[in-house]
Amino acid sequence: MAQKGIIINTSEAGHVDASDHAFLFKSIFGTAGILNIGNRLAVTKINNNKVRLNSGIYIMENGVPIKIDGYEDFTVISGTLGRKRKDAVIAEYIKDGNGEGDDIARIRIITGDYAVSDPQLPVLSNTETKLQEIIYTLTINETALTIDDTLPKFIKTLNNVTSFTYSKEEQWTGEYWLDGKKIYTKTIQSTINLFASGNVRHNITNIGMYRTFDMNNSFWVINDNYYCLGRYESPNAYISPGNIGDTHLNLFVGSSWSSDTAKPAYITIRYTKDEVR
Repeated sequence: MAQKGIIINTSEAGHVDASDHAFLFKSIFGTAGILNIGNRLAVTKINNNKVRLNSGIYIMENGVPIKIDGYEDFTVISGTLGRKRKDAVIAEYIKDGNGEGDDIARIRIITGDYAVSDPQLPVLSNTETKLQEIIYTLTINETALTIDDTLPKFIKTLNNVTSFTYSKEEQWTGEYWLDGKKIYTKTIQSTINLFASGNVRHNITNIGMYRTFDMNNSFWVINDNYYCLGRYESPNAYISPGNIGDTHLNLFVGSSWSSDTAKPAYITIRYTKDEVR
């Protein structure tokens, strides 16, 4: 049994080693994935024999981080006519990888076997001395290379899990949708007094496929009464979310809650944005 302070000034030789930091990183992040820093190891195709990973950090399941500065290009072995293949861009850790006591931690490509129609990914190693984890997968169809659209796993850094302040201005939530696009949010302050339907302009440009009402942070005020979005009291007393269109969103209001006087509403929505081409 022993204990030690991990990050302190000391004259003790070899006081802190890589295993201490890996243990610390694993306790902080709790899982493997790409950190939300740099270009998040974004992958691009250079040609049929080369892919590029941009800057970022991958944390392996054992807590070992692998960093790419700027970018790094990886060679893909040429395909064969009439055959298909699946390759994998992996993170790899090898204990005592050079046979002289030094561990190896790197990102590299491993090549799969050829098949006529249904190629399989290469088998990964997961032993006490070697750990391999897939970041991206590639399909080689004869001599043509494509990057599969399966997204890697992203994990939040600490600045993404701190307190969040809502705003009437667009801001990133620190989250990503299934297609890898950033999820944004904004709170729209408006007034509603129309029976059946109230249309509100959201002023969001290039709103993406993912768009939803944040029901927990939206409400309507009537005579000092605060009604959450989705509130239902009777067939004539309700406020319900409708559609979020490209330029407007709409709400449905029961007839007994409509009036000639506009009532303030605070509507928070979440959405992605399409790239401008």
